[in-house]
Amino acid sequence: MTSFVLAEDDLDDVLLIRRALRDLAPDAECRVARDGVELLALLTEWPDPEPPTLVLLDINMPRMTGIEFLAHAQASGAMPEAPIVVFSTTVRPEVSCRARALGAVAAYAKPSSFSGLRGLLAELIARHGRARLPGGAA
Repeated sequence: MTSFVLAEDDLDDVLLIRRALRDLAPDAECRVARDGVELLALLTEWPDPEPPTLVLLDINMPRMTGIEFLAHAQASGAMPEAPIVVFSTTVRPEVSCRARALGAVAAYAKPSSFSGLRGLLAELIARHGRARLPGGAA
């Protein structure tokens, strides 16, 4: 089963990203964590036999940032099997390098339009996701 994990504290972004993912993969599940602490708990207690197709990780979150999550997961051996893509409002080059060094497969800035968001998510799923979109669409 296709499933996504979104680590994001901004409710508007959660709604837009979930809508775009639903457009791309209507039968997929999208679970949301509001910060790195919730993400750790969610991935540690992952109920499905298969890991998520893709984890979208915001950088600027309360309690535990995306970078802090990656550092903790790497140091503790709790890095998920799923590919992690940093997906934040802005991604500075040094943050992108740090995220990749800590296990993220890529880092992207969130597009400003819904069509741009949908297009980028389709590309991310096709490029980094563990499974293709239904019907091979990207």
